[in-house]
Amino acid sequence: MKVTVIYDSTTGDMLATLGDHDPTRVKAESFEVPDGDRVDRVDISGDAPKVVTSETPVSWQAQLEAAVKRSDEKRASLETRVLTMFNDMMRGDGADEDSEGTV
Repeated sequence: MKVTVIYDSTTGDMLATLGDHDPTRVKAESFEVPDGDRVDRVDISGDAPKVVTSETPVSWQAQLEAAVKRSDEKRASLETRVLTMFNDMMRGDGADEDSEGTV
């Protein structure tokens, strides 16, 4: 059986093994990939190769966690404003009793 082994030329660490490929056609290059995304292929149709990725459940989880964090921050800000309004009302600061405050 013949396989192509991709390895670090200074340490000999194996990075990947492939089926029988012509090693003269195998290229290695570094690309920026969004956290949690999966690399699907390399687009070689343009001037420079570009990595094509797709989202995975890990990247969806990161997006969801960021949205929850933003929501928590907004809720905390709103709670602070409401508590400040109630404190002002209890002390008699601000609008008189007949008018409604805005949040």
